[in-house]
Order: sequence, then C-alpha cells, then structure tokens
Amino acid sequence: MRAFFKQLLKGCGTPVIQTAGAEGETILSAANIWTSAHARRIALRDRGVAAGDVVCGAPGPFEAAVDFVACCIGGFTYVPLGPESLSDLRAELAERPAPGRAGFAIIQADGIAHHPALLPESLAALHDAPQAQLALLPPALAHFTGEQIERILERLSCELATPVGASRLTRRGALDDAGFISDFLLALACRQTIHWRGQERPDEAETLAEIFALRIDDLVLPPALLAPFDHVAARLAEDTRGKLSRVRLHTGGEALSPAQREIAERLFATVLIEPPFE
Repeated sequence: MRAFFKQLLKGCGTPVIQTAGAEGETILSAANIWTSAHARRIALRDRGVAAGDVVCGAPGPFEAAVDFVACCIGGFTYVPLGPESLSDLRAELAERPAPGRAGFAIIQADGIAHHPALLPESLAALHDAPQAQLALLPPALAHFTGEQIERILERLSCELATPVGASRLTRRGALDDAGFISDFLLALACRQTIHWRGQERPDEAETLAEIFALRIDDLVLPPALLAPFDHVAARLAEDTRGKLSRVRLHTGGEALSPAQREIAERLFATVLIEPPFE
C-alpha cells in the first residue's frame, strides 16, 4: 500500500484528522501524516524492526494513521490495540512466547520495544503471513494484505456511496476492530475531514451541535449511543430535527437491534451498516 498512500497523502491537504478537547483542537493533515510516517518507519528500522515484523500501536486516530502508513511503507504488519489488549499481549509474550519468523514491536510514549523472532501466542499465526499489512484481534485474529485492503476500500466506497471530500464525525471509542477499515481507512481513502471524538467524547447535545455547526455528512455512532442521542434529539424543534435527515449514519460495522434500527431510520434518512469483509 505504499504507492496507495503516497498518492493519497504526499503533499496533499486532505484527508484531515481533527480532534478537540479541553486544550483546544489539533489537526493532522495528509502531508503531516506522510512526513510523520516516514520518520516513524526510520525509528522502527533503527530499533531493528524488519520487514514482516508485527508492530502494535495505540488506537488513537493520529497515532493509528501515522503508525499504519509507516508499516505500509516499511513492510511491517500493523495491529491497533486498546490498553487492555496490549496488556494481555504483553502477558502472553512474557509467559508463553511463540518463536518463529516475525518479531514483535510495541510503540509506546517512551520509545519502541522490539522482541526479535517472538510473537504473543494470540498473534502466532502472523509468523506464516509475511505479506499481511494489517491484523485485527476482535473477535478473532484476522489479517489482510495491502491488496485485500485496497479491494475492500474500493468496494465499501462504492456500496456505501461514500462522498469524497465530505465531513465525518466519529464517536467510536477505539480503532482496534473492523471499524479500522470500514470507518477510519475508508474516510482517509475518500479524502474526508474526520472529526474524531473518541473516549473523551462530548455529550449528546454537544454532538448534535457539532453535526449542524460542522455540516457533518457522515456520522459514526455506536448503536448503544442511539437511545440517549434520540432522547436529546427529541427536544429539538421539528424543523431543526428534520435537518438530521441529510446525515448518513454509520454503525461502525456493528449490528443494530430492532429498537435501535427504528430510532436510526426515524432520525436519519440513510442508515449504513457496513457489509462484511471478503
């Protein structure tokens, strides 16, 4: 996927990732992602990480974008992990390491830890998958080559009619599941502006305000948040609530219950449940 991301990111302004918090907003442009990914690849190589090794990183949007593109450039396999999964993998590596072809690197705030020719038992299958570009753990290990990811993104963008250059508000807590492709990579591939609201997410009233203020096209909302969102939306004036009908709702790949589907279809004109991977 090196050529894919070079064309998408190098010297470009979009896609853009934007986060907001108590300290204000932070923005990462396409060109910043590309430059930072090259620096990260060099840092990994300097620590002894070799092509085919497995690299684990934090699931935040800035880190995930830089680390994944760095892995695509360097020929590493990227695994986005939440804190709990990372802790479990560390324990596996300490208690029952799986020796083989690939090594295991962890990108941390204080540096890169590299374990040559060793993988945690949960990732042992990656010893036999040197071409894998991405691996996802839940609910079971799945891995994808760059070619597979590009085909999936092309299919998703067609089947979901994802608007190029649109704005996306994501209220998912992490990037360590199928949403890494169907939400995050899809938005990057379609040059969208991604307004990311993860673990430190605003309340439903603030989310509604952002939908209107930022003119959001794609809203990624976990099904569990639909009921509280509906409760707040019910307080809106009818004409204001009607503006939600121009917003495309994504579930982040999660299934909807009948009650959740009723809420989604009443509030939004389009409800998109991402089709399964190949």
